[in-house]
Amino acid sequence: MVVFSADVKKEMAKYKNQIKDKDLEQLAVVKKLGIKFLIAYDKDFEGFEEYITPKAFIEQSGLKANPSVY
Repeated sequence: MVVFSADVKKEMAKYKNQIKDKDLEQLAVVKKLGIKFLIAYDKDFEGFEEYITPKAFIEQSGLKANPSVY
C-alpha cells in the first residue's frame, strides 16, 4: 500500500508536537489507518500504544526470537 503525505496531513498536524519530525509521517499513517502495530527500533515512538519492538512482536506472536545484537 502506498500512502501519500497529503493523505495524512490532519494526523501529522495532530501529532506534530508529540514526536520528532523525522518520525511524524510514519506515526500519522499508523494512526490514520488504524494499524495495530508500529514495529521499530526507535525509542521516539515510546508512549504510543502501537509501538512495539521486533523482538517483542515476535514473542507476542508466540514465536521464539533468536538472540541479536544491535
